[in-house]
Amino acid sequence: MILGEIETTVVFSKNYSAWGSFFYKPSEDALRVTVKNETLAESVEWLTYSFIRQTANSSVIALDWEKRRIPFKVEVGVNAVQIASFKRELQGPLGFDYRGFVQAAQYCIQNNYELEQALEWADIAVSAVYIGDKNFTTLSTKAQVLAKLDRTEESAMVMKEALPLGTITEIHMYGRQLLMQKKVNEAFDVFEMNYKNDPKSFMTNFGLARAYSAKGDFKKAEKYMKNAVNMAPDKPSKDQSEAMLKMLKDKKDIN
Repeated sequence: MILGEIETTVVFSKNYSAWGSFFYKPSEDALRVTVKNETLAESVEWLTYSFIRQTANSSVIALDWEKRRIPFKVEVGVNAVQIASFKRELQGPLGFDYRGFVQAAQYCIQNNYELEQALEWADIAVSAVYIGDKNFTTLSTKAQVLAKLDRTEESAMVMKEALPLGTITEIHMYGRQLLMQKKVNEAFDVFEMNYKNDPKSFMTNFGLARAYSAKGDFKKAEKYMKNAVNMAPDKPSKDQSEAMLKMLKDKKDIN
């Protein structure tokens, strides 16, 4: 760093193995950035580097010493870096298991990024030779990608194929996802199907109570939440169910 009273020039060197400025050569500069110095309210005794003002794809790295701060911002195209990483990793051991392709596709879904690539990965997870597996996870991932691409009818068809393959927990979590997306009627159908598959399960009763609550039918929601209280597998589940039952009796939505 070339220090100034108001500004400092931060020098990045191509020679990252050299120790300090003793062996510094301007010819090895990779980048120079001029930044404004900041004054600290309290003195810092030991030279400190810290990461501050962090966002999803950037951070300010600050050198603090005495009452001076020298900050410089580092920003990274996180999505592009991560997708490149997936592409490399999926050519190694990770590429011999459908779960690796599901993970990569889910990242794209969550970040609304490279959706065509996500669909390719989802297809591999479902049907590629040797590693493809047609199960709830792979099919629902493909359905989610198709929905992101506004291919609604195809998404619905794939999801219809996925639902019978899901466990009680997987279907319940899918119903929760629909509720968060404000797709109340679709969520209700999913929770109702789950309940019909196993009406003596804590989770299916709990889910159907959520579904009726979302529709504003607190009386029926109360009925299924009472069942959930009686079927609770442990104290935390029972406590949560009882708290939600109280809310339903007060005609408050539990979602």
